[in-house]
Amino acid sequence: MLNNKVSIAELAERLALRFNIAQNDAVTIVKATRDFFIDNISAQNRIVIKRFGSVKYTKVLPYESRNPLTGEKVVTKHKSVPRFTPVRSTIRYIDDN
Repeated sequence: MLNNKVSIAELAERLALRFNIAQNDAVTIVKATRDFFIDNISAQNRIVIKRFGSVKYTKVLPYESRNPLTGEKVVTKHKSVPRFTPVRSTIRYIDDN
């Protein structure tokens, strides 16, 4: 399933079948989970998913770069960048597939 996009409806269908719950309940669960992630990532909060990994923000200081088209020097602004850190079991799963 790597590199495949899954819609909310498909994810809800799989959830409903696996846990024997109503399709509407599964859609509600998927949307609530999605909203939780969006809200916390937007607020730059750290998110930890046990046995999967974590997302946290790293501050990147301004640095001097170069415009590849013109060669002109450009100074980037200070920014926060989300970083995903997988746990070992996730890395092994990806490596094996």
